[in-house]
Amino acid sequence: MKTRANIKTIGIATLIGILLLAATVLCCLRWQAWFGNPPEPPYVAGDSICRIQLTFGRAGAQSRAVSWQCGDTIQPAELHLTNKQHADTQRITANSRLFITAGGQTAYYFADMGLLPAGDYTYRVQVGLQRSAWQRFTVRPTTDATTTFVYVGDVQDADGGKLHTRLADINQRFSPDFWLFGGDVIERPHDGYWQAYYDMVADFGTSTPLLAVPGNHEYIKGIDKRLDERFVWAFPYFLDADTRFAGIAQYTFSVGNAAFYLLDSNNDVWTLPGERAWLQRAMTTDTAVWHIATLHHPVYSLRGRLTNFWVRQAFASLFNNKCDLVLSGHEHAYARRATNGTTPVYLVSQCSPKDYRINLDAGYDRYGIGCRFYQVVHIASDTLQLSAYTLDHVLYDQLTLLKTDGGIVLHDTFTNAPEYLQVDSTRYRKSAAKRAAYQQRILQRCSPPTPCLPAGRPEGGVGTY
Repeated sequence: MKTRANIKTIGIATLIGILLLAATVLCCLRWQAWFGNPPEPPYVAGDSICRIQLTFGRAGAQSRAVSWQCGDTIQPAELHLTNKQHADTQRITANSRLFITAGGQTAYYFADMGLLPAGDYTYRVQVGLQRSAWQRFTVRPTTDATTTFVYVGDVQDADGGKLHTRLADINQRFSPDFWLFGGDVIERPHDGYWQAYYDMVADFGTSTPLLAVPGNHEYIKGIDKRLDERFVWAFPYFLDADTRFAGIAQYTFSVGNAAFYLLDSNNDVWTLPGERAWLQRAMTTDTAVWHIATLHHPVYSLRGRLTNFWVRQAFASLFNNKCDLVLSGHEHAYARRATNGTTPVYLVSQCSPKDYRINLDAGYDRYGIGCRFYQVVHIASDTLQLSAYTLDHVLYDQLTLLKTDGGIVLHDTFTNAPEYLQVDSTRYRKSAAKRAAYQQRILQRCSPPTPCLPAGRPEGGVGTY
């Protein structure tokens, strides 16, 4: 009996040892990806006012806030605001924060204008004796049930100049009320990558409100990971009235008859129940016709059945009960899901120079790989239209939702339409057999009734890496 007990003990100890060894090897292989942060290159903050950005204020879509940067020391700063109804210029004292990182230091500023009546406004910012040029924006009437916004998934572009003219063209074509980014607007929390982002939105970011949810690339990795607070000061609606950040980036606002919920899906799993409770309270108190949620990680992943499991557990039931549209990114592909013709419509999108290997059996109705996309959402009373375009402005996907007394009617304009599934699978770190199996699955997907578009990437594509 003792021999059997000893053998059992040795077997258990051996199994534990193997598991510990496997975990150690895995940690060694993945340590840099999980916990490592590339060092931030040195930078010097310019002495002039720069990186001016317009966004919504803490009071919602009828409010406005402006963030900007100037120099590497804090100085007295304010925002000057005028409109046609008031000849006097309102002077708003700015909040300030000096951020010191391994690469350098920069002074950040923002001013919240609070709730504003509908109308046309001009503003400028001042730091010390410096003043910026005057900028313009418009606040729509609260009675207007029509709104248009542009949604962009991951950007992560080290050179914002490549997207500069494209996004400016989109803004001119559609004249959106605001832009919404699904996280990862930067490659890493480095000043140089932030410059690429500001270059990208330079032509319209001072006059059209820009909003974003955080992605994992806005986080400083580590065992105790945390959101780089420079992101929060760029989008200061995440701050409370005392300019404090609670550690979770969540925000809700209403435009016309649509309610929006911005969530942080990157945080530690034990924070998700509190975020779910916040979302449940926000959903219970609003009386909007349309409900739209945005978070970085897809609730229904394109990568694997267990991927984003805890995000799904936290939010799926609330989304399925209340939302009409759920927007996300992270997985570097396009996918749209309206299961059995019902809402919510789940959308995953990306506008990045990266594309990932995805599961084409993830339950989505339409996919796109190897191309950059953007979405335009237009809401008019009881109708919501979602249109997806490639960066060369070719319509790739379109859905229309109509709310009636009998429920929601969903019209899919692109049922069985050709798809972009143009992937060089040799760039994936998989065995030749797995790469071949992936290519075979793509060929199966390309068979009727859903053929693939011709070989060769569109203008908005990303090329081969």
